[in-house]
Amino acid sequence: MMHVLYFLFSPTYIFVLIGISISFIASVNFNTTVKKYSRQRVSSGLTGSQTALKILQEYDVPEVNISAVRGSNNDRYNPLQKTAYLSESTFYSDSITAVAIAAHESGHAIQHKKHYIPLTVRAAVLPAANFGSVVGFPLCFISLLLRLDSFWVQAGMWMFAFALIFHLVTLPVEFDASRRALKELKALGIVDKKELKGVKKVLRVAAMTYVAGTAVSALQLLRLHIITSKFRILG
Repeated sequence: MMHVLYFLFSPTYIFVLIGISISFIASVNFNTTVKKYSRQRVSSGLTGSQTALKILQEYDVPEVNISAVRGSNNDRYNPLQKTAYLSESTFYSDSITAVAIAAHESGHAIQHKKHYIPLTVRAAVLPAANFGSVVGFPLCFISLLLRLDSFWVQAGMWMFAFALIFHLVTLPVEFDASRRALKELKALGIVDKKELKGVKKVLRVAAMTYVAGTAVSALQLLRLHIITSKFRILG
């Protein structure tokens, strides 16, 4: 019973509160910046979809499709389908935000074409990360509740660790895609010098959401480690 009580009322909940705070701050900064630059149009007049197409043509990546999806903040590149999915607010808009996000997703397509190693590793880790993030924490709790061997508690923690590994691998992938985006937007004259500053801010706050996600995952894993260590002491 002591194991379960420690799990439920552990002082390690401070890590949960810190994680929530980090995520909240990153989310607010992202939404505020994106909203600000969504109201500022680029002088070239290119929309997000046109920007992505121009960059992909420059790198001779005709096999990549550019598709609009409903909603906002649904932008992503799917390497298996070779498709850059752009939210409608990105696809049809000629704002600084739209151009920045579209260029970023094009950066992922370029990474794929050039066999960028971190992107390949991230794709390989993704299934284990998804499974671990769903199963790891419950496995730890159930093992404590049923007083199972500590092996199962440790197994749950290691499963959850794949989520952190995924976040860590994601960071260089996202930063590199943004670097490629900035380079092409400037080289192709899609944005001018003043607009480029706005693009940098949009990409920076977007990157910080990934940094925040990594920090939260690390804090959760640290919490599990402390709890499992306590489990060994109580056991």
